Amino acid sequence: AKINTNEQLKRRWAFQAIRLAFYNGDTKTIQNTYNQYFKSNNCNDILSYWAMHFMTQSVKDTTYRSYLSARVFANAPDKQIILYQFSSDINTNEILKYAQNDLEKAQIYEISAFKTFQKTLPQLKEIYKYHPTSKALSFLILREVNKLEDLILSPYYNFLGPAVTTNYSDYQDNNLYQQRIIEDKAYAKELIMFLSSMKNTE
Repeated sequence: AKINTNEQLKRRWAFQAIRLAFYNGDTKTIQNTYNQYFKSNNCNDILSYWAMHFMTQSVKDTTYRSYLSARVFANAPDKQIILYQFSSDINTNEILKYAQNDLEKAQIYEISAFKTFQKTLPQLKEIYKYHPTSKALSFLILREVNKLEDLILSPYYNFLGPAVTTNYSDYQDNNLYQQRIIEDKAYAKELIMFLSSMKNTE
């Protein structure tokens, strides 16, 4: 890459070097090559995020790794499944310390919402706050509606606990079951209020 005068070709060769170093377990080369050709580069193309994906695998600091993973997750759709499966649990407050701007803050909340099994209204509010036009919002909102359908309707029709809960015993006790339904319906109203506020700010 050093002897090539074409900047795009340099970066493509550098990416191949990073990828080869990853499969060789050479974290030092990954970090050095990434820092030289991609870290200070203002071009946020897909090649940069592919390189960042391999960079995340070489970082020992789990919080910084999660920060990089959030950026890759938001910008490289082909890496989303593997990041969802293998990225560390998201400690949002710690990761936010690395965010450089509102867009990156929104991206951190996005991956947090994707990785959260249960209710995610707090994350949805933060995503909308920092990046109202986020492409992830529509999917996450639809998923939240699906969760509520499961939480409220599954126990009613199936006489079983919903799929999105880990507290199945609550639905075997009639008093707890009724309390859960009240709480879930109240949460549904909160979600509706949030969606209404989004519409009103357009």
